[in-house]
Amino acid sequence: MLEYIVQQEISKLDNLHALEKDYQDSCKMLAAAVINKQFRQQLLNNPEKAITSGFGGQQFKIGKDASQKISTIKAENLSDFAVQLTKTLTPSTNMLSSAVGGD
Repeated sequence: MLEYIVQQEISKLDNLHALEKDYQDSCKMLAAAVINKQFRQQLLNNPEKAITSGFGGQQFKIGKDASQKISTIKAENLSDFAVQLTKTLTPSTNMLSSAVGGD
């Protein structure tokens, strides 16, 4: 029983770590969009392609689930895209509480 509980807690932490990594690389993606108009237009018009294409020889290491969520964002400008991205990728309070043992 204890082994099962430990595995569940490790799984929660792994998921939280993956979300953090997705968020970090998404921030890098936004930074690229700020400094490069062509990449910005690609991100706004086709987020999925922007993620898979990367920028400046760098790939964004964004997980499949997060990539799918980002691909659904429809925004007219980068500011709106960033707001939607943050809402999409920010872990919920319930998830964070669960990950640190506040079930």
